[in-house]
Amino acid sequence: MSSEDRSLASLLEAAAEAAPDRRIEFRDPIAAHGEAAIKGVSPWLADPALGAFAVRVIRKAANPDTLVVALACLRSAKASAGSDGVTRDIEEAIKALKPPARRAPARSAN
Repeated sequence: MSSEDRSLASLLEAAAEAAPDRRIEFRDPIAAHGEAAIKGVSPWLADPALGAFAVRVIRKAANPDTLVVALACLRSAKASAGSDGVTRDIEEAIKALKPPARRAPARSAN
């Protein structure tokens, strides 16, 4: 395991063990690991205690390079979310992350 992986693993462990009011302090350091962070917290989406935090990490980690993975994780977890609140958080995150639909160019009246 690389030192980067260990670092992410230790951050995930610390976040899971943190008091709920302190857990958010781990969001940005975890999210900095990008796709690995998204995949690392995805199982937490089914946990009522960690699901909301996982959504926030995924939203923070989502960028043009990780957007497809982030949306796929959120969509696949919707049916098994840990609580109704987590389901709402997932739905809001999907809406926020989903790029707007491309509009077809207007047709000219020639």
